[in-house]
Amino acid sequence: MSKVSDSLYSLRLFDDLSRKKTFIHDIHPLSKLLTTVVYLIIVVSFGKYEISRLVPFIIYPILLFSLGDIPIRPVLNRVLFVFPFIFFIGIFSPILDKQMVVFYGISFSKGWFAFLSIMFKCLLTVTAALLLIATTGMDKLS
Repeated sequence: MSKVSDSLYSLRLFDDLSRKKTFIHDIHPLSKLLTTVVYLIIVVSFGKYEISRLVPFIIYPILLFSLGDIPIRPVLNRVLFVFPFIFFIGIFSPILDKQMVVFYGISFSKGWFAFLSIMFKCLLTVTAALLLIATTGMDKLS
């Protein structure tokens, strides 16, 4: 397939996903939008070293995937498209934050924990935004 065909297919795929008839798809778009915005604010508000406190927030995307009957692969493909940009932003954390911490007997720069936190926050937030589009559709959101 050509690049144009791939782009059109991906746009149509998310539009088709938004037309499903599930419990999540029937919720009012404003409710889903507000819930997603609150979720994004809460996830982003955690500190840069608090990776373990972010783990419970993976429940929200898992619920949307399962209750909305959304396939994981198309959403994760879009998330992987964003990851290189976030990677090049976050990779400077280990270089700039040289404070050392011992973790299970091994010394690490705290910058590596900040880097992992940035990548995990990206995974959670971009997935939530894409699931909002996949369960609501751009027409209803606008």
